[in-house]
Amino acid sequence: NQGRTRTLKFGKNGERRMDTVNIFVESFAKAPRMIVFGAIDFAAAVANIGKFLGYYVIVCDARPIFATKRRFPSADEIVVSWPHKYLSTIEVDERTALCVLTHDPKFDIPLLEIALRSRAGYIGAMGSRRTHDDRLKKLREIGVSEQEISRLRSPIGLDLGARTPEETAVSIAAEIISDYFRNQQSVSILILGTGKFGITLSRNLKEYFPLAELTISNRTLVHAENHAAALNAQVLPFENFTEHLDDFDVVIATAQSDQYLIRPEHINKLQKGFFLDLGIPSLIDPSIRTYEHIKLYTVD
Repeated sequence: NQGRTRTLKFGKNGERRMDTVNIFVESFAKAPRMIVFGAIDFAAAVANIGKFLGYYVIVCDARPIFATKRRFPSADEIVVSWPHKYLSTIEVDERTALCVLTHDPKFDIPLLEIALRSRAGYIGAMGSRRTHDDRLKKLREIGVSEQEISRLRSPIGLDLGARTPEETAVSIAAEIISDYFRNQQSVSILILGTGKFGITLSRNLKEYFPLAELTISNRTLVHAENHAAALNAQVLPFENFTEHLDDFDVVIATAQSDQYLIRPEHINKLQKGFFLDLGIPSLIDPSIRTYEHIKLYTVD
């Protein structure tokens, strides 16, 4: 689905990240596309994480002074055009993510009218809840059905309490992933930390990602146990978590620490790894990015 050639590992019943069966998959499909509408500051962070997730990223804005390669170096393509006109000229499919960050009704409404009637797999629009309510009213007035409106993710991104462009980009990426896997096989996620951000994140993942197998790890074991019980999640002793990194599809670090919790010696033997570092300061040694089989995204 990501247009990448790689070897996948499964258990005898199709479980991911097992070693019973190795399947080499050679893909001839193009990378999925993420189209970011609106060349605002938040769009640069969204383009960065979209590229990190393997998307072919397109940034579209009607204003040539803002839609430039200099402002969006990670984007594969920059399009200067009215968003709705551009979207009406291209074909989108179920692998396409549409991120509407224009935050202006004269752009949003005609664009969303087309987007919600397209085959796009993800459609999200930025704005406050008041903006969202006004947007829905206008969409209904032009004849967009309730079924079509139900496809819209607005305000865009999971509610993680994000404030900065980078944090908002993480919340959007999390929502795209959760939408994709909502009806797919379960994914195992390890969350390090039960602080305010870690608790909010895990609750949202459980709500929007119901098939996810969550595991909680925290220095204070009783805090991990209490939070895990409320989410029907598993608990992993904090002192042992580095020995089990290969058991998880995704590892999210939210704990507080004055030193790196995950370092190169912890990931040397991993077949692959997807790490999300939400700590300030960083909780994961950025040098692990040099390993080809490791993906690391941070809020820095």
